[in-house]
Amino acid sequence: MSDTSAPIVHANFLEDLRQHYVAALQAIVPTAAAHDKAHDACIAYFNVMHRLIPTKPRRVLRSSALRSRQLSPEHRQAVDTIAEEAERGDDLRPRLSRSVTDPSFNDRLMNDWRIHHLHLGSKLEADGFVQRTGPLLYVMVRDDVIYFIDLLAHGTKSFANQDLVDILDAEWPEAIADGKLGAIPGSLQPASLAPKERHRFREKLNFATQAASGNIYKMDMVTLSGLSFTVVDQANRQCNGARQTEDNVRQKAQRIRDMIAGQTSVELTELRLRYVVGPPAAVVEEQTGYRFT
Repeated sequence: MSDTSAPIVHANFLEDLRQHYVAALQAIVPTAAAHDKAHDACIAYFNVMHRLIPTKPRRVLRSSALRSRQLSPEHRQAVDTIAEEAERGDDLRPRLSRSVTDPSFNDRLMNDWRIHHLHLGSKLEADGFVQRTGPLLYVMVRDDVIYFIDLLAHGTKSFANQDLVDILDAEWPEAIADGKLGAIPGSLQPASLAPKERHRFREKLNFATQAASGNIYKMDMVTLSGLSFTVVDQANRQCNGARQTEDNVRQKAQRIRDMIAGQTSVELTELRLRYVVGPPAAVVEEQTGYRFT
């Protein structure tokens, strides 16, 4: 005769989530701290992933501004080399900022406009990054295409240069169509806004950008914490999903016990449940190894 009383449930899905993302981050950045709260661990992981470029072959498109530049032979060769690397699907991490390995660093250019800057160096240094050079290649990375926007200097004046958005808007509106909010005559954020001012606004909060055409985009958003909205949203979704799943299994503990008994012929008085991060997310009863979603 089966037990009709509810089983005791042992579960801490937020702790399972924390351990997952601590391990996932340390697989990328071995020196990363092991945060003791699930949300902090998620933020750290997603903040690094937000700035990395997924490795896969991509088509390369160059803007008219870049094509028309009178580049030195060295810089032209560097841009061509990066194009070849992108088309082959090479890992572009060596060309990213060294701060990409700092989970607490907020890349204001990425957090606002989703634009990466790549270093042109040809020599790989001891830490796995290419040597730093003067100008940087500013790019937007989408799933199958990498857009070479322009070659500009390093620093705030370029990181907040309105021309980067204007080039995307004029030449590749499809690249930023998912962030288009509409078009308003006049200007909410004038194209003449000084780069230093835009950079300062990005420190804590920045909602949208208006291109010279009048089109308004929210490609990402800087939150009050200085983090990317995308990063915060991903962390919130993971934590909320773990909490809701734990609440759900606790409410359905008796039904879950009966389901396990029906599949394994094992009658449990206690459920020892572990949360498995997806997709799709799942739950494992550790005494029996029974997995369900």
